[in-house]
Amino acid sequence: MDRWAWPTTLKVIVGLMVAGMVAGSVLFVVQVYELTGKFPAETGVFVDDITAGNEYISARYWLDFAQGVLYAIGFAGLALLGQLLPRLGGPGDSRGPILRGTLMLAGGLGVVAQLLIIGAEPVATSTQYCECGLLAEELMSRLMAFNIVQGIVTWLTNGAIIATAVGLVIAARPGVNAGMPVGWAYLGYLTALGGIVVTVLWAFSRDTFPFNLWSLVILAAILLPAWAIWLAIRSEDLRLGDQGVDLLQGS
Repeated sequence: MDRWAWPTTLKVIVGLMVAGMVAGSVLFVVQVYELTGKFPAETGVFVDDITAGNEYISARYWLDFAQGVLYAIGFAGLALLGQLLPRLGGPGDSRGPILRGTLMLAGGLGVVAQLLIIGAEPVATSTQYCECGLLAEELMSRLMAFNIVQGIVTWLTNGAIIATAVGLVIAARPGVNAGMPVGWAYLGYLTALGGIVVTVLWAFSRDTFPFNLWSLVILAAILLPAWAIWLAIRSEDLRLGDQGVDLLQGS
């Protein structure tokens, strides 16, 4: 890929990543705060409460589906970004493969997490039940299975966030050497620190709401997009490490 194509490709990938992360975060807030309608109040009757909750979730599955797809696009963009950023340091820079690996790992874990929740939710909350007379048992088994999936999704996402944090730290020095402002590197460090905070808060999510929610939104919809957009804006002025001659100077 030549000097002209790299900035264009970077901008497209950043645009997809930012759009997915920001739009997905908006739908996440809409869902958590029940802006499309309040979750049914508990009656104290297990079967009635779970069936009413399943009907509520099933009716709004399209929102969860859209949120998952958007976040998956954002994570996929992050993985693709991992293919481009090693050029900041050049082929002889040993940080390049690590940077590529961490961001591709982050993107892969994030995409898998979203696909898992998209696939599991409609099965777990389906309003079609067995006619075997064991409705309570069926509801409990679905609930427990879905709780297991949600636990897996949470830790896949945490893994993606940690891998992203490592990638941002590694990218800082090559980026500055290539021409990015020092402030961009500090923003990367701040975003990485924010990722660690988010991971800790979600590890104890039952006791940290709403701080876990808003820390994730700030990370996904503000800090990471700002870091990526800053990089995209400056991309045409950067000195790629594997390029001996700046083609812009000769154009």
